[in-house]
Amino acid sequence: TTVGMADCILTGPDASQILPNFKKDVSVLEILHEAFKRNGDSIAQIETDTGRSVTFAEMLQRIRTIAANLTKHGVTEGDTVVLCLDKCIEAYTLFIAVIFTGATAALWGTFFTKDDFQHHLKICRPKLIFCSEEIQDRMHLSEVPEAPTVFRDGGAFSDVSGEDFEVHKVKDIKRHFPLIAFTSGTTGISKPVLIPNVTFQRYGYSFPSNCTQNFYVIAPFCWISSTITFVSSIIENYTMLLSVPNPVMQLQLTQEYKADTWMITPTMMLALLRVPNLADYDLSSMKTIIVGGGSLYLPVKKMFLQTLFNNKVNLHLLYGSTEAGVFTSFHDVDPDVVRNSSSSGKLSAGSQMIVVSENGDRVGPGIEGELRVKTDCMMEKYPSYPEATSKAFDSDGWFRTGDLGYYDEEGFIYPLCRISELIKYKDNKLCVTQVEGLLVSYPAVFEAVVIGKPHPKDIEHPAAFIVLKPNVEISPAEIQNFIDDRVSDNYKLRGGIHFIDVVPKLPNGKVIKHMLMKKFQE
Repeated sequence: TTVGMADCILTGPDASQILPNFKKDVSVLEILHEAFKRNGDSIAQIETDTGRSVTFAEMLQRIRTIAANLTKHGVTEGDTVVLCLDKCIEAYTLFIAVIFTGATAALWGTFFTKDDFQHHLKICRPKLIFCSEEIQDRMHLSEVPEAPTVFRDGGAFSDVSGEDFEVHKVKDIKRHFPLIAFTSGTTGISKPVLIPNVTFQRYGYSFPSNCTQNFYVIAPFCWISSTITFVSSIIENYTMLLSVPNPVMQLQLTQEYKADTWMITPTMMLALLRVPNLADYDLSSMKTIIVGGGSLYLPVKKMFLQTLFNNKVNLHLLYGSTEAGVFTSFHDVDPDVVRNSSSSGKLSAGSQMIVVSENGDRVGPGIEGELRVKTDCMMEKYPSYPEATSKAFDSDGWFRTGDLGYYDEEGFIYPLCRISELIKYKDNKLCVTQVEGLLVSYPAVFEAVVIGKPHPKDIEHPAAFIVLKPNVEISPAEIQNFIDDRVSDNYKLRGGIHFIDVVPKLPNGKVIKHMLMKKFQE
């Protein structure tokens, strides 16, 4: 693919050439309905813990029944239905049933707290909620004015036959929103993100066509990566293997079900590397690994590919956000180049990117700045957050990712770190991703996070929190010397090396850095 860099704008391939089936003027509801019918008796999903499976035809029949009954309950375009469910066939079935009525599905985390629930109830104002009894108790709905009706599952929705149900005809595709997703919440409470019809369809083309038959899904039902995989599985006709994040189970089930694709986070990669007797598992069915949701250090990537797969799988590092979808891909890129690079790939079809320096200028290849994007997968807004919505875009409509990074002459993109997490040392702002990568390459170190330790004169000093590998004895000074010999003066770990048992993380695997900051006050 050729990459245009005119006016310091990096432009991905033309979506109409790369994705001939992506139709901006056709409703995603229609496209998904046709795909379900086309896929027929192919297996749509398998629950690895129960062994239950469902074909696309069976799923569609159940979807139509639930959707017909939802319609009878008055659910239609403009309404919101909350699904706060664990990952299972029923949850995905309900999801499509809701959007086939024209309504908006809001996917809430079963790990939400009472405060999260109360906050999101005010914003989403759902007509119905599907959740377990335990979660309903946690919501404290008695404290909510005009509380929505709660159902345990789709079982109550069988009165009306779905035979005559017609999928909702969307009149204005640009003003129809099938989904409310949520940001990861690394910097506070997660924000709702309103996802338009065309973005929802574009999710179906996030992965290379025909790259998978059996996609092993570890992400919870509420994550955007789970939604993207689901939409893609319907459009591309492949099987989702629904499982839980347990590294030993992942290896056993990959062997049992002959999974060929994983979508994992860097945190999950580290957990897999810790499993004893890795050579005992037959992972020969694996072809593709998709990694997203955090910085992946080159030493970890190389060790992972060599140890688990003898370098025989393709690894794609996805870069994206809930607000703007997936905006990189490895379409037409040599796998060997990917293996030895810390890049997140090139721009995906229909995407554009600029890099903006601290003083607001657009800069060219090799120069660091904030990465800003325009994509086919843009959100509409953060509902009920007008200020956050306007701050998310610059005056020319570019979405501010909040990430520091650059692209090279060939159009490869290198996200480095969150701008908000740069360490302020004297007059310098330090991106310490490289230091973390060096630490992880040290034989005794299993996991490392570098943050700024407050300092009265220099503002902050880089400090490392380290989880050692099991049964390793080493002094902080040995690691300190290893780093200080390899980095420039500003990056020396003046804040010290601190050994910890576990790195605090959100359910999505992202590090909760403010919890580490508290350790400086102890």
